[in-house]
Amino acid sequence: MGGDKTALKTALKAAAYRSTFNEEVKLKAVLEAGSLTYTSGDSRVTERFSLDSRKMRGFKAGGLGPRECLNQICGTQNNDALGEKILPLLGLKLNFL
Repeated sequence: MGGDKTALKTALKAAAYRSTFNEEVKLKAVLEAGSLTYTSGDSRVTERFSLDSRKMRGFKAGGLGPRECLNQICGTQNNDALGEKILPLLGLKLNFL
């Protein structure tokens, strides 16, 4: 990252698949995890983890997580998503053939 910051950003993604009921039902499980740790300096919004609509259905991009609100008043002009330093995510999906 350079400059006056020292950091470690790690990410892990694992998936498992299983078929049952004579191959008519397929289960998919995906686990994602990430951590952003700074030993000097602080993180910027662009360096943090964020969820998009492909990972969290039903929400627009940047629709989850902490927000930048001035004086605890969130409006349309100052409601930007700030991202997270830690990302835990588990997704389960069933497909019926």
